[in-house]
Amino acid sequence: KRYSWNLVFILDPFTTIPVLIGLIISFKRKSLACKASFIIFVFLAMYLLSSFYIKQLNTKYLYSYAKTNEIKVEKLEIYPRPLAPFYWLGVIESKDNYYRVNISLFSKDSPKFEKYSKSDVNAYVDTAKSHRVAKLYYWFADFPVAKYINNGEEHIVEFQDLRFRFLSNRTPFTLRYIFDNVNNIKEISLGGRRVRKI
Repeated sequence: KRYSWNLVFILDPFTTIPVLIGLIISFKRKSLACKASFIIFVFLAMYLLSSFYIKQLNTKYLYSYAKTNEIKVEKLEIYPRPLAPFYWLGVIESKDNYYRVNISLFSKDSPKFEKYSKSDVNAYVDTAKSHRVAKLYYWFADFPVAKYINNGEEHIVEFQDLRFRFLSNRTPFTLRYIFDNVNNIKEISLGGRRVRKI
């Protein structure tokens, strides 16, 4: 099982920049190294505590939304976005659907929730889900969505993880299966890069 506090984004300027400043000061002014290290340590500790507190408030908000809208929560998670702790992503999982919301501390309006069906249902989706690559993807993903697309003679099944869907026109880590008309896999790609071709 994987454990994560999800308090900072993978590239976080509020943690990286102070550490770099501390390293520069320590290198150029060795007499200030201990004082600079202590100040940066206190700042980082306060920053993480603040992020933890804001995340708990957002978690409470999502549970309140689920209760108000009579959504039976199976799983709920809050993720930091670029420039967290000001921006967050929340996802609620119910039996058949996901509810996704972007939260900004600067917005005065109530956050808008988007509803996603967990999976389209047909033979192509079933075949893709049973494939070993898709099984590995489902292990990796927190909130996987399976979508079917008909493209003439090709039948496409796409898997996306809602935690990465923060760009309007592009979803990173999209797993795509392309089938022919008789349900044979022609191609598999991840993020646009081919995994396998038959």
